[in-house]
Amino acid sequence: MPGAGSDVSEKRIPLTAERAKENIAYELDEIDESGSFAYASEIKPAPNPGLTVEGIGDIGLPLTQRDAEALISKCRLSPFGRGSETVVDTNVRNSFELNPSQFAFRNPAWSASIDAIVGIVYAELGLTCGRQNVIAELYKLLLYEEGAFFKSHQDSEKTRGMFGTLVVCLPSEHQGGAVLLKHNKHEYTFDSSKTSSFGTSFAAWYSDVFHEVQRVTGGRRLALTYNLVQKAVSTPQKAPDGDKDIRLTNVLQAYNKAVNMAKNDSFPPYLIYRLEHKYSRHGLTIKGLKGDDEKRIKRLNAVCEKIGFDIYLGSVKKTLHRDDDCDDEVFDRDEGFEYINGIDGTAIDVKPTYSKRYVINTDGYETEDEEADEEEHAGYTGNEGCPAEYIYRDSVALIVPPSRRVDLLVSEQGDNYTKIMKVLDSFTSQNLEKGSYNYDQFVRLLEIVVARQDNYHRSYYWYSSYWADIEKQKRQKRECLEKIAKIAADWDLPDVWEDIKAEFRLAPKCLEAFGGFLARNKAVDEWDKALQELLESSPRIDSRLEGLESINTGLHNEEASVDVACAFSLFTLRMLKKWLSEFSSVRQTDGKALADVLWKHSHEHPDIEKAIMEKIQESHTTVLVAFLIQWAEYSTGETLTDRVRQPLQSTMKLLWNSFEFELPVYPKLTSRDFGNRDPAPTERDVLTSEDLIRVLDVANRAEIDNFDAFGLLTVMQIALQNVSSAYAKEHLLPLLSQIVKRAVPALETVQNSTSTVPEEVKAFLIEGLTTVIKKHIGPKPVRSTNLSLPRGSCNCSDCSQVNSFLASSTKKQFDFPCSKKRRAHLHSMFTDRANGKYEVETLRNSSPNVWRITKTFDKIYKTRLQEWTSRVNGLKEELGKLTSVRGGPLNEEALGSDVYERLMSCTVEGLEERKGRKPLGKANANAKKRKADDVGKEENQDRAGVKKTRSGLNFAGGREIIDLT
Repeated sequence: MPGAGSDVSEKRIPLTAERAKENIAYELDEIDESGSFAYASEIKPAPNPGLTVEGIGDIGLPLTQRDAEALISKCRLSPFGRGSETVVDTNVRNSFELNPSQFAFRNPAWSASIDAIVGIVYAELGLTCGRQNVIAELYKLLLYEEGAFFKSHQDSEKTRGMFGTLVVCLPSEHQGGAVLLKHNKHEYTFDSSKTSSFGTSFAAWYSDVFHEVQRVTGGRRLALTYNLVQKAVSTPQKAPDGDKDIRLTNVLQAYNKAVNMAKNDSFPPYLIYRLEHKYSRHGLTIKGLKGDDEKRIKRLNAVCEKIGFDIYLGSVKKTLHRDDDCDDEVFDRDEGFEYINGIDGTAIDVKPTYSKRYVINTDGYETEDEEADEEEHAGYTGNEGCPAEYIYRDSVALIVPPSRRVDLLVSEQGDNYTKIMKVLDSFTSQNLEKGSYNYDQFVRLLEIVVARQDNYHRSYYWYSSYWADIEKQKRQKRECLEKIAKIAADWDLPDVWEDIKAEFRLAPKCLEAFGGFLARNKAVDEWDKALQELLESSPRIDSRLEGLESINTGLHNEEASVDVACAFSLFTLRMLKKWLSEFSSVRQTDGKALADVLWKHSHEHPDIEKAIMEKIQESHTTVLVAFLIQWAEYSTGETLTDRVRQPLQSTMKLLWNSFEFELPVYPKLTSRDFGNRDPAPTERDVLTSEDLIRVLDVANRAEIDNFDAFGLLTVMQIALQNVSSAYAKEHLLPLLSQIVKRAVPALETVQNSTSTVPEEVKAFLIEGLTTVIKKHIGPKPVRSTNLSLPRGSCNCSDCSQVNSFLASSTKKQFDFPCSKKRRAHLHSMFTDRANGKYEVETLRNSSPNVWRITKTFDKIYKTRLQEWTSRVNGLKEELGKLTSVRGGPLNEEALGSDVYERLMSCTVEGLEERKGRKPLGKANANAKKRKADDVGKEENQDRAGVKKTRSGLNFAGGREIIDLT
């Protein structure tokens, strides 16, 4: 690809991500290649080393049978590394060895000969670190007898700085025993047998090269092994080629420019260049690189330093999950970084996102045909087949453009807001003037935070631990945005406000900082349109109102001028009118916000009060209750003037005709708004037990002639029939518990010295517990007697047999021996399509394997029965505690033995009608239809002279509204 990166070629062909990678790969590959991954030769003339062995004496060369037998008597079997263990297994390695402490060389010329060999190896392997910095350290003496071998393997790093292996074969006649070396699909063979009778030969290779010693077919192979080690000191790199540097500079800068201009991350934020050799973590440093890796990375690093790129070195691990019984088919693949080092070998605390899309040189990327670095074979495990893991590692260089430096630092997979905060801290002491490098990096970090999509899913709202994680993530994101807003405010960076305005509503302190910015720059009018867009980026009215308050707080903190404060006040009023007219419906959290607005602004603007009350008239019970509770808090201690009384009483009366415990249908929200702003539904559009206790108190405080807490309790009783199972457990049962424990102040009355349970309270307890049992406990599961299931959609011969089984009302299991291809079709048609009513598996303990399908009615029944029993026992335990409350209404004396017995059964079956017994949980029809004025008249008659107190719960006698006979 001559001229890659030139202006002319870029004008002809638009620069794409793939072309940018090709250009950079081409320029790196063009760096002169010299040297090989292995080299072998004969030593002429070769001195006799004068080999002497402890306990034996001199060993003559060529090796004789007598000396070989003597050597073996002093040797041990050679071990090898398997994972983190060192093992002996003659099925993998079959040879004998001596350690250097057991033998020596009496000939002084031998050391000089080895030094000369190292010089030859230095040149032939293409090393550039300086000849004086490479040494050969004696490691072992090896003896291979007839039949001996060593299967394919890589040499481990036995000492710091080791980069290769040198083998010297001493005179000992043998046949076979050749060393086969493989690297990057290239092969090299070192056959020492040709000169073994009287000659000495050697071979050297890089330590990451796969090599095997083939079986010795005759005689004995005697060899010395040395570790090739590079000292810590390295000579300076020679000046790079100027023309090639210019081309490499051009393609890198073109890539950086394209990354800056790209939309939707169409260009990788950094690039990954696969090195030719593999390195240990200690060896993965620019001084420890080998051959062409050293030349290319040193040249690349020199160029990158000039143009602001960063270079890192790392290791990528790929794990392929296979089944040895299924033609090595890959079932799953895991890929990712194991670790990252700086160019000097310093460990970097980050694991960047790994993707094949980031890799420059993808040739050979699919590693299935190469030898694995590690293998784990579980063998036959019954139905699980023969699972196996093949682990491959690549050493790589990361090329990070200046515009994406922060991407690497914060791109760790998963949620890493802690790391983002650390990077943000580094900006607080830097110059962030617009146009500066630091400014560009700050804006890029901002883009990353804003674009982060936290993976929330509303269907899992009932898992408290899941929502705890979500709340933690939202809090961390909010803290990041607040820090960004503070930095932007300190530096008066309006472009930053524009970029993240849609996210400001997540964090009040962001908006406070924005208010300070507006105050200092007297820019309310200038930012009028942007302010409106910022606040209206939320579809929620409560979020918008909270935003106004936060901005106002920021204005006051900066002691905004009178003109600025007035301008913002006018803006606030204009927005309130606009939003109230636009919103067709409101939600529970809006109720509190509307009460806030009404309290703060209605006395100055009656039209706002009118608009709010019209909106309240249209709202769901959850909104009404939120409004009432907040309004009552504001009016605590206030005289009930018309301004306070009218909203309270008019809203309270709405509850009589439209009371519901929970909102049955949620408003439609965008995934972005839900993921970042909404609380869980259990905290949002349902009335919690605490809400209900508080609104009962508000009913008494409202001073409505014909309505109080007992009347509201009757209305609530009527609404019980519509609650969901989740509501019955999470909110209704806690409310009933509080009533029994006398912890609901609004229901406390005192009449003379006698106390009985008011019929409204008794009726609500009975109906409430009946609802909990029916909705939360549910009927006892029944074992299905008809086992038939719907047929599948395919009618081929194989599927027809399965469909016949599914349609059978009696058959539970069907075994189908068949080939892999036919099993795959059956899996595609039936696996994961059962909705839990059958299971599919493959039995691999026969040939052919058996495809099995099993109906799970019994399993489902047992699971449901176990869950039902657990719910019943849990409720019995809870009611047992409540019946022990002294003087409480939940006892046999207060309820009557029949009602008490049926409720304490905690089962739907126990509640059912029996001969001579009337059903529980069905209030008198006339009571259900009674309106507020009727209830009020009766309440006034029944409770004449009743004194209400918060000091204790002494129930007065009341009217009978439930027939318990």
